[in-house]
Amino acid sequence: MGVSAEAPIGPPDPKDRAGATSSASISAHPSGLASATPTFGHSTRWAAKLQADSVRAAERCPDVARVLPGGVSAPSNIREAALSAALRDFDELRRLDMGSLAQTLGVSRSTLYRQAGDRDNLLGQAIWWRSRMSYALVLEETAELTGLERLNAAIGTVVRRYQGTPQIRRFIDEEPQAAMRILTGPTGQIQRGFITVTRNLLELEIEKDDLHFSIPPATLAYAIVRLIESFMYSDVLAVRDPDIEVGIEVVRSLLAGALTPRQT
Repeated sequence: MGVSAEAPIGPPDPKDRAGATSSASISAHPSGLASATPTFGHSTRWAAKLQADSVRAAERCPDVARVLPGGVSAPSNIREAALSAALRDFDELRRLDMGSLAQTLGVSRSTLYRQAGDRDNLLGQAIWWRSRMSYALVLEETAELTGLERLNAAIGTVVRRYQGTPQIRRFIDEEPQAAMRILTGPTGQIQRGFITVTRNLLELEIEKDDLHFSIPPATLAYAIVRLIESFMYSDVLAVRDPDIEVGIEVVRSLLAGALTPRQT
């Protein structure tokens, strides 16, 4: 199974176990899949392909290192087996239970918390790793574009793919409070990560295409991410149906409106 353009953070069909590799977890090593080690966790072929594709994208596209803090490497401060378990439950639309995870790993809850942090941290780190891998593919896909065209294409593609992930939708529907903490909380990994990545992309295109914005990149990045969140999660935040295309168009208008003439 290939990586789906509509659902690149999680498998398009979580029930499809045809490609399961039950003997090994996803490799946490940035050099590829060869270092996968036997653990209780397992990956689908889809997830393994996403990782391999993102590693190749990082090797071919210098923008990945510039834009993505940590590149496509797994978080180094979380035990690999715990990370694999979180991703497995995420992929299969199951609720991650830290007590069951500790029992499966053969450790106490306190040991698990030392190795992986609390549930919010573990899920946030796992989802953000997947998000970085997907973002690397988008950076490579849009590498030939520059300026506003590149910014609009990259941001729009990332948002559509994120929104198209059934695992994210399940998380929001079944655990709305936890989902909002993890996906949009100011102290969590995901919102901070997307703001940083968006700022880095803005700064890259400002340098490459001599763009000038009336708003500083850090402020513009914050506004873009918060705007997208308000449209993507509007069913939870504002009791209205999500309309991500409207959100993307608002971001396009924001970028165009903030653009100032080139200095002569």
